[in-house]
Amino acid sequence: MKALVYLVACTLKNTILETIRKPARLVVTILTIAFIGGLVVLSNVTNKEGTGALELYWLKVILFAFILFLGGISLKTGITSGNTIFSMSDVNLLFVSPLSPRRILIYGIVSMMKTALLSGIFILFQSSTFKTAFGLGFSAVLIVLLCYTLALMMTQLLSLLLYILTNSRLNRKRLVALVAVALCIPLVVVFLVNYSTSGDYKLALSLAAASPALSWFPIAGWASEFALALITGQYGTVVLYLAVSLAFCVLVVVLINLSKVDYYEDVLVASETAFEKQRALKEGNLSSVTDDKKKVRVKKTGITGRGAATLFYKHLRESFRQNRLGLWGPGSIIYVVLTVVLSIIMRNSNGLLLVLTQGLMWAQVFLIGMGRGLKELYMHYIYLIPESSLSKIVWSSFETVFKVIVEAIVVFTIVGIISRSPIMDIFGAFLVYTLFNFLLLGINYASLRWSGGSMNAGLAIVLYMVIVIVTLLPGLVPAIILGSSLPTHLSWLGYFVLAGWELIAGFGYFALSNGILHKCDMSTMQQIER
Repeated sequence: MKALVYLVACTLKNTILETIRKPARLVVTILTIAFIGGLVVLSNVTNKEGTGALELYWLKVILFAFILFLGGISLKTGITSGNTIFSMSDVNLLFVSPLSPRRILIYGIVSMMKTALLSGIFILFQSSTFKTAFGLGFSAVLIVLLCYTLALMMTQLLSLLLYILTNSRLNRKRLVALVAVALCIPLVVVFLVNYSTSGDYKLALSLAAASPALSWFPIAGWASEFALALITGQYGTVVLYLAVSLAFCVLVVVLINLSKVDYYEDVLVASETAFEKQRALKEGNLSSVTDDKKKVRVKKTGITGRGAATLFYKHLRESFRQNRLGLWGPGSIIYVVLTVVLSIIMRNSNGLLLVLTQGLMWAQVFLIGMGRGLKELYMHYIYLIPESSLSKIVWSSFETVFKVIVEAIVVFTIVGIISRSPIMDIFGAFLVYTLFNFLLLGINYASLRWSGGSMNAGLAIVLYMVIVIVTLLPGLVPAIILGSSLPTHLSWLGYFVLAGWELIAGFGYFALSNGILHKCDMSTMQQIER
């Protein structure tokens, strides 16, 4: 055990020293701490009585759905390829050491808790949402972060156990899928019975949220019930669900040891796969990272266009080969459906259009990188076209822009009808959302232009969010002032002010990114030069 403590201490010390020796990482770390500290201070200063537009059971339902969604993805990944709780450095140092496999597993669990906590940092930025929607302070945000971390840790442990038990056993994998579906049936039945009786979906949802079917749903139900009990001060319930969660963790660890003490081989596959993907990404070999071995339907061949415009038609051809609906992939459909469901649930809330626009914009902060435009920078084709750098990145971004416009037209048309908002407000929200994506593309290209694509991933995400917030402020502040001071029938002017600023700032960032393909020290460019 002393060796593991020494390893943790050395890792922590080296992380601190590396942060101090790298000014960019140090600055971003200080800014992050200062920003989170500012949120805490601001929450305490403005900690007035908050009425909140939604009842607390909505928080329980949202947290349950969020954990269930992420947990389902984690379990599916874990069953198919195994979850990574050890890095390759851990494998090289620990797996060849004379330490007990059980102690090494405990070390992996502790490391996994750290990863889960860091992955939930984004929850801290939702303090304003907690205040306006539920009338809760910053302490509730910390409680939700704690419950999210606990739920993610339980999910990762269960994923590792299921991978060990179902590896190379197709019948067992099918059994796991059937059990997962069976667990959801009681909750669906409770909701449908209450809805058929009352005819009110809100009442049916509140009764389903208070039912044992949700409260005792494995992991997601325990964590959401634990969070709500801790927020409302029901400490008996807190102790109960905390004990259940800890007992579940202990049981899973015991089963891992009893089923297969020598779990090294199973864990090594996932660790090695993750390591190879990270190395391929650093070397600019994006095709091996995104290769999912899915059969591609080749219905049509050939692309059109001249020069840099060929990139746009190349992306269109790839989209239609990947999805039958082209720009409308499964992600777009889920994105639109979730937005429509939320708008139906919140249709009687004040400012529905504004709240959903804000939520969609925050979602795009993380989803914008999934477009083909930014991924094209990690392939060699764009570097070989004899045109200007700016022309190539503009044409490369058109596929993402068209996809955003198509999604936005559908989303804001439906949301506008449900919320019965004025046409100018709907059009203004559409412009704000669309041009915000244009701004995000410019920020991403400019950051690659000036960082060289070599910044640490975690620090890059934090710095990226800070840049987005700071960039929006000059347009957001006058938009809020104008929208709140004008009469209701002229409030759409606030949307147009913000949209205009996003357009100007977006052009500015694209201008700053000029020359990215010739001056950015990216791994792909290094390979071409070699």
